[in-house]
Amino acid sequence: DTSKDTSNGNTTCIGEQVDGLSSSSYHRQQRWLISRLLDLLHSDIQSVESIVQQLIGLEAAFFKAEAAETVDVSLEEKEHDEGEQQQHEKKQHEKKRNHQHQHHASESRGQGDGTDAAKVKERRHSEQQRQRHAWCDALSRCLVMKVLSPPSNLLLCRSLERACSAQFAGFRKRHMRLSLACAKVLLEMEPTLTDSVALSVLSHLGSWLGAVTLAIDKPLWLRFLDLKGTLLAAKKSGRLIAVVPFAVETLSGCCESKVFRLPNPWLSAVLRCLQDIRLTPGLPEQLSFCIDTLFRRLRVDPRKDLERQCL
Repeated sequence: DTSKDTSNGNTTCIGEQVDGLSSSSYHRQQRWLISRLLDLLHSDIQSVESIVQQLIGLEAAFFKAEAAETVDVSLEEKEHDEGEQQQHEKKQHEKKRNHQHQHHASESRGQGDGTDAAKVKERRHSEQQRQRHAWCDALSRCLVMKVLSPPSNLLLCRSLERACSAQFAGFRKRHMRLSLACAKVLLEMEPTLTDSVALSVLSHLGSWLGAVTLAIDKPLWLRFLDLKGTLLAAKKSGRLIAVVPFAVETLSGCCESKVFRLPNPWLSAVLRCLQDIRLTPGLPEQLSFCIDTLFRRLRVDPRKDLERQCL
């Protein structure tokens, strides 16, 4: 049931990219792919190498099935085009009887053949790109589901994400975009403020984002998630109960980083924002404790290090 619901959402999001396949065949292939991916990622296999090898085989099977669907559609279109071409040629033969007109008609057909060949080549390239995007989208969604589904082995997921990024071109970009989009949606949902499960998922997502970005010296994409801006907006709207733990878990990835350390300007700005929130009168103790824990883990003394950064 989970895979079925997820597949419907996936096909809705990327359905506009479909070109050359009927809607029903495309949705059927996506449901099949997502179901297989979920079965694989949620299996008892604990070896990253074994999972990646099975993913490679699944990718080949997916591309083969997609190619078969494309061939069927192409044959139908080819038969249709040939029928129209025969009718056209018949009319041309009736109208043009002399040798000069036949010669011009032959040249036109030659140019048409060249144009058709270029269109076929362009369409084939477009179809390959669509298949690659569909594969990376489905794999990204299933990996995020595995990360957020308890119990989650964060170390295994990190290794798997790194291996998939190296093996499948375009995977990391789509996976990061999806993870950041999920975080943005959860941060803006009203039920998140009162739902303990949603708060736990959001914090876990923050840990994951920090692990696959800041911990390996990769920045967060500001066009998808502005951490400082989100904290300031949460302070005004009263959503600190959801945003602060998420930000703290995300910034915990800096503990493993060589780049995101003071005096990094971006980190300094976010930490000063957290310190301002920490000094807010009436702040819940759990949020104060959360921020203090982050400062201790980063070995930052806000009264000395952050003031020094301001100067």
